[in-house]
Amino acid sequence: MKEYQAALTFWNSFFKEEKPEKLQEATVGCTFLEAKLKELASAHKVLDFGCGTGWASLYLKQIGCEDITGVDQAINAIDTAAETAIINGFTEGITFIKSDESYFDSIKNNTYDGFFSSNTLDVIPMAVTSKILTQVHRICKPDAMIFIMLNPYLTLELNEKIKMEQISQDSYTKDGILRCVNRTKGEWMTLFEHYFIMETYDEFECNNEPKGYGRRMFGLRNKK
Repeated sequence: MKEYQAALTFWNSFFKEEKPEKLQEATVGCTFLEAKLKELASAHKVLDFGCGTGWASLYLKQIGCEDITGVDQAINAIDTAAETAIINGFTEGITFIKSDESYFDSIKNNTYDGFFSSNTLDVIPMAVTSKILTQVHRICKPDAMIFIMLNPYLTLELNEKIKMEQISQDSYTKDGILRCVNRTKGEWMTLFEHYFIMETYDEFECNNEPKGYGRRMFGLRNKK
């Protein structure tokens, strides 16, 4: 899918100007997300897939999570995440790896007891997402804590503002780049429930976003 390949290039370019930084305090700028990540920090070994510049992984490290691996296909993002870890003195218990869904192939069954993914599974083709979910189920321990965060549902009203082009039933592009796989809460739940037990669902906004923005968070447990 050429739109997906274009998206991989886009995201690497997107992170090109990001710079490592000295972290002043443990915050991600979103009260709701901080509460969920504090829950996840109780896991012993966490995978942050599609980690970008590592904001969630670094926060988990700051609040005491023992072992975090951040994975992203964008080398510019991974370089920034790794350099941020170094300048903040995080030399143990946190690793950043440049990879895509092929990362899972090298991981043994029941390796992780925590998993996090933010705004990743709804910007890649559904066939790739299904493969990832199958692998997450395999590499996570039974009852592993899983948080999957997705972008807001793309309504007609919202798309009038951002003007994406619909190329299939649920896929949208902007400037030829895959930017949205648009599915309802119910459609995502149906997919997730093949692999996981649904525990919580929340819609939320970050601190600088308008009320009712509609980011989506699925709290799941790995099936035994």
